[in-house]
Amino acid sequence: MYPYFVLLTLLAVSACAQVSTVYVIKRAVTYAQTCTYYSTVTLGGNALVTTSLFSSACNSPLVPGPFVTQDCFTGVLLPVVSCAAPVTASACVPSTSTRTSTTFILNALGITIAIGTGTTPIPTSTCSATAFPPNPLQPAAGTVCLADNVGGVRALSGPSMSSSSMTNAACKTYCTSLGFAYSGTEYSSECYCGNTLPTVASSSCNMACSVSGSTEICGGPNALSVSTNSAIVASNAAAATWINQGCYSDNYPSRVLASTSTTSSTLTIEKCITFCNNAGYILAGLENGYECYCASSLQSDGATYGVAGQSGCTFTCSGNTAQACGGNNVLNLYSKNSGAPPIAAAAAPVPATSNGYTYVACYSDQTSAGRTLAVNKSTIASVDACIIACNTASFKFAGVENRNECWCDNVLRSSTTLAAKNCLLPCSGTPSENCGGINAIGVYQGTASSNVRIPTTAGGKTYLDSYVDSTSDRLLSIQQNLASNNVGDCNRACSNGGYQYAGVEFGSQCFCGSSLPGSPTGGQTPTMLCTGNSSQFCGGNNILQVYSGTPAPTVLTAPVTNGQCVADNTNNVRTLSTFIGASSSMTPAACKTSCIGFVYYGVEYGSECWCGNSFPSSTVVSTQCTMPCSGDGAQICGGSYALNMYNS
Repeated sequence: MYPYFVLLTLLAVSACAQVSTVYVIKRAVTYAQTCTYYSTVTLGGNALVTTSLFSSACNSPLVPGPFVTQDCFTGVLLPVVSCAAPVTASACVPSTSTRTSTTFILNALGITIAIGTGTTPIPTSTCSATAFPPNPLQPAAGTVCLADNVGGVRALSGPSMSSSSMTNAACKTYCTSLGFAYSGTEYSSECYCGNTLPTVASSSCNMACSVSGSTEICGGPNALSVSTNSAIVASNAAAATWINQGCYSDNYPSRVLASTSTTSSTLTIEKCITFCNNAGYILAGLENGYECYCASSLQSDGATYGVAGQSGCTFTCSGNTAQACGGNNVLNLYSKNSGAPPIAAAAAPVPATSNGYTYVACYSDQTSAGRTLAVNKSTIASVDACIIACNTASFKFAGVENRNECWCDNVLRSSTTLAAKNCLLPCSGTPSENCGGINAIGVYQGTASSNVRIPTTAGGKTYLDSYVDSTSDRLLSIQQNLASNNVGDCNRACSNGGYQYAGVEFGSQCFCGSSLPGSPTGGQTPTMLCTGNSSQFCGGNNILQVYSGTPAPTVLTAPVTNGQCVADNTNNVRTLSTFIGASSSMTPAACKTSCIGFVYYGVEYGSECWCGNSFPSSTVVSTQCTMPCSGDGAQICGGSYALNMYNS
């Protein structure tokens, strides 16, 4: 049994044998993914009978017209401009010749069909009307169709993306934003970028862009509709003239190219060079795959960085994996001019002098090895601000570090100097000045000596030495909580507690003890100012400044002599436990009124009133009640941690 489509053909041929004219029209269709279309048309009376057959050769590229008709008896091609669809009698005119064959071979099916016998001449006709409307798919202006994936290699090797609303313009915008000269659409919805134009032409760009209703061609299977950004082509051409100087060592934070920089997740050599060139620099360097640095001369010490011929420039560029973009602390260097890249002259920190202080040198500064200058003055915005802070505190050395740190001291605790270039970081608030570097401090020295001192005697005790201390193993284990620490107050507090030794540390700490254990490491230099007296040193970080020598004090016994001066807050225990408050009109009489019902009352620190029914057995007599009462300057109202005590 014949297939259905063959049966229709035979019916059409049968009709052909009974009429005066038979048409077999072969139409080569140009629409994408449309097969070659065959139509057999017969005239039966006043009606047209049409049978359509489709070939299976859908994958071959379709060749656009001109279209032709085929004589149904001899197979000889008759030239025709085009044919109408559907064919009408009025569109067909007799030809000037006749054919006398009895068979016709329909090659698409491989079937021979008999449509007549004998040699009776049968006239043939050709069609002169338009066969099909113009192909609605058109290439975008300025695009060219080029082959992709030749030999398994992408023609445009840069970034790519896909979209259900792809157009050639959208693809070009995407690639341009990433700095690529060429963009290509493929397979309706895909977009590829690159800086090298493909060279193999293709005729397979036959797919509509994926955006709804598009009549624009967006490539095809392994075929790219390629657009060009002429401006980027020109800048890439300029970049191609730059000279590859090889792999150079870099050293954060002392950058070999220190003028400006940028980063990009799609960095290429061309993109970095263009960035530096547009900024007016003649050197460009690529590092870590995505970093770009620019300058017009190398910052180099000829040893640790700025050295040519390095290895390690093995990182691929984030925007082109076929290119090298430096490595860790090494960069691929390019220069606009031939010859060796210029090297910058050795720089000196700015300013050289300020407020009577002169720049000394750049010193190594490591927290693990000890600070060059030990007193920290918090953050500053300029060299001047640091010098003023240190000078105000009577330090002769001032140091700036890491853009905004300020350090002071009266001695230099490091002898390790560094090249000046290590102290060239701009100050955070004044970029025109240099504020040291990472673990590198720029030191200035004042012309006047410091007024800060270590008191030799204070509070009845004599200075012994300054020792190495430890938070895990204190030299003196009893700590006093003084509101505002200084050497005299600490010594008196320890004496009042019956301790022979007193020590100040970290500016604000006071320690007491009856002995110094073992053989502590002495000879240390205090570095921190007392929180209660900026003209005195109070030890340092794990440096205990020790005093000794005061005899044990007299212990207070009942009955209390009215107005007796006694020590308060010894071992952090108050002599009288109830604090009434402080007043600007304090007198002993006013305090007595407030302490009705208590056994004892006392005045302290000029304005404070305390009450209680007992006092600690360790309470000792003091000589520090020296402060006039806030309500009557002719009377004494205790002192610092010293209480004038009364019976109620």
